[in-house]
Amino acid sequence: MKTRFLIITTTLTFLLVSCQTTGNPREGGLFGYSENKAQQRLQDRSDRLDSIEYDTSQQRRTSSRLEGTARSKQRKLDNM
Repeated sequence: MKTRFLIITTTLTFLLVSCQTTGNPREGGLFGYSENKAQQRLQDRSDRLDSIEYDTSQQRRTSSRLEGTARSKQRKLDNM
């Protein structure tokens, strides 16, 4: 009986200690959720969104500039 209790206790201890924490609440399970990792995950996602929005605005500016150049060149061709 003591041996069985010792094996069960040891197994549960190893299972609890070996749980990996995560910042994703969908993956964390009962003991694996970490608030710090969740905050870092949110910050990383926010930084990535900011980067994408900046790139998008740069691309829109470039597109507008190129469209203006194309219109200007088309007007010159039309006037020839």
